[in-house]
Amino acid sequence: MMNQKINIILCIICFIICQLNASLCHYVPIPEVRIFLYSYFKDIVGASAFIGCCNIILYNFKMGFYKILYIEIFLFFCGLFWEYVTPLYRQTTSDVNDIFAYMLGGFIYWVIMKIIIKLNRKEFK
Repeated sequence: MMNQKINIILCIICFIICQLNASLCHYVPIPEVRIFLYSYFKDIVGASAFIGCCNIILYNFKMGFYKILYIEIFLFFCGLFWEYVTPLYRQTTSDVNDIFAYMLGGFIYWVIMKIIIKLNRKEFK
């Protein structure tokens, strides 16, 4: 149940970060940083939220993505779909760097979960 609460909180935080990024990235004076915030930062944060949401749903089936290998493989194949299949029926362009951003977001999710779980174990000892 603890992981479920953490996933819900993480998704809410990611949503807030994405909203702040969308509202404020236009004011960043350095073009390279603005492009990163607009293009890749939301993919990184979004991938963390996506894994969190998947785990919220999968919790009901006693499943989830908590091992780094499974998270990265899942996001890699999701990224292939989003970047190479989705543009076939939507007006979007493919960017292989987005796949790396998704996978970085998965890694960040895994690190956050490891830190929180480790802190919780210390708290209950």
